[in-house]
Amino acid sequence: MQCDLPCDESLFFSEHPFAEPNFRFSRGLTVSGAFKNLFDEAPESNPMTLGALDMFILIHILFSFINTHMTLLGCSTRLGYFKKPKESAGVGTEDTTIPEDSVLVAIRTALSRWRDYWIALRNGVTSDEWASMGFYKNGYNFWLVSQLLITRKDAVDVVMQMEVHCEDKLEKLKVLLLDDQEDA
Repeated sequence: MQCDLPCDESLFFSEHPFAEPNFRFSRGLTVSGAFKNLFDEAPESNPMTLGALDMFILIHILFSFINTHMTLLGCSTRLGYFKKPKESAGVGTEDTTIPEDSVLVAIRTALSRWRDYWIALRNGVTSDEWASMGFYKNGYNFWLVSQLLITRKDAVDVVMQMEVHCEDKLEKLKVLLLDDQEDA
């Protein structure tokens, strides 16, 4: 993760990328630096200049981080390291929330910041540019799955039983969202 974020995508298609006016040998921002920036409580006043590929890379790293943390948290919860809150007046009510910890607070900050950057990126490009971004646009799906993982205990169980594909996870996790709508 100590490598630089990729160069501007237009340089990938250039016959002579070194001759392009916006070519730089280094962007001055590593993948790990951009990842750490997502977790900063007070980010720089000048936000990072991130493209769709950068955002796609960051949400995948963040998703992996969240998945690992939630897996470990799930194991800890099942082994009884976290005390369950006392049951409410309702008999047999099941707590579907995730126990709060400092890492989860930081993850929520990172996801919120990623989403802010994503919205700014989306609003900053034309419809044609957005259409040409291809599968990078799926980054938002990873954000949705990540949000469910940190908010719903049953989402972690569902994800643990699935294959790698995010779209598959998103479809199966929609069931959890339907359950929320029925409860309201």
